[in-house]
Amino acid sequence: MKSEYTDPGLTWDAQYPFSLVESDQRASGANGADRDLSPTRFSRTSWRHVYLFLLIPLFSFSPPQRSIEVYVFMGEECIISQYYTLTLKQLWQSYAGESIHFQGLFPNPSSSPEKIKAFQDKYDLPFPVTLDLQQEQMHRFGVKVTPEVVVFDQVKQQILYQGRIDNTYFRVGKRRAITTRTELEEVLQAVHANEKPAVENAPAVGCFITKLQLLSSDVPMCKPVSKQ
Repeated sequence: MKSEYTDPGLTWDAQYPFSLVESDQRASGANGADRDLSPTRFSRTSWRHVYLFLLIPLFSFSPPQRSIEVYVFMGEECIISQYYTLTLKQLWQSYAGESIHFQGLFPNPSSSPEKIKAFQDKYDLPFPVTLDLQQEQMHRFGVKVTPEVVVFDQVKQQILYQGRIDNTYFRVGKRRAITTRTELEEVLQAVHANEKPAVENAPAVGCFITKLQLLSSDVPMCKPVSKQ
């Protein structure tokens, strides 16, 4: 028993349910003998359908996944950097995942792999830390103090937020009794919800970063400054 396939140029053979052939080729030949309708025989029309099916994945695409880097510029001798380690751990636990990554960067010339590893162990930082060799990332984002954070969209190559972690420190050595703004957390909440952050920057308060061309004896690494 044979039934017609929806494509007018093709018919469905119940005997060979996986074989599609052109309807005009199903007719008897000039000598009255039926043509070969075995499953191994495909017409050119059938192969065109196969090619189209195989090409579908090549033209189908999905937008790239969001990749957000939270760069935390720190100094192992900076008291304010030390103070914020607990807050950073809590933020990492709440927001780090497949699309949000934390990385600690140490740009001061006096820092070393041994020092930053000791800092990471002492304060139990759960995210990777590394030296900012040649201060490349520091110059890339124009960072001048530690701690300072940069929330960066890797896909769009766009800074979503740059500045302080929160407003606990309003001046070096001066802390508020109650923290009233938590900019970094607010930004991460927005990113996690696929929303645009309401705040893009806030002045960072911290320790001045020593530039490579200056000796650390000339400019103390943790010289307190308030970034204007």
